[in-house]
Amino acid sequence: MLQSTHMTYLLIKQKIIFYCGNGIMNRRQNKTQLGIKEVFIHLLSENPIDKITVSRISKLADINRGTFYLHYHDVYDLHDQIVTELIADMTAIFNTTYPTTTENYSSFKTLSYQLVSYIATGWHHCL
Repeated sequence: MLQSTHMTYLLIKQKIIFYCGNGIMNRRQNKTQLGIKEVFIHLLSENPIDKITVSRISKLADINRGTFYLHYHDVYDLHDQIVTELIADMTAIFNTTYPTTTENYSSFKTLSYQLVSYIATGWHHCL
């Protein structure tokens, strides 16, 4: 069993399943949520959140609206979940890398590098 910040990965019958706080999520559900989040982030870069609709997200993510509502209450819930995941991930990086003494300035460099790398490239894993 591999440990992660938010999920414990289990290998069951040669199928990877993600264990989350509210139950087991299979790869297909994970892929669906990833698609929803990617579409939402794209739309958010072009429109204010109050102009983004579940119908538009569903159309672009190639899912029906019912599938969206299986995972999220509305676009604001989706937004809140993304922000919560990002903050949790960045907090985990900070907690594991923050130097315990001011004498070790190279740890600050490591912390800065990991945070910037996460923001630049790694943040999308929580989508």
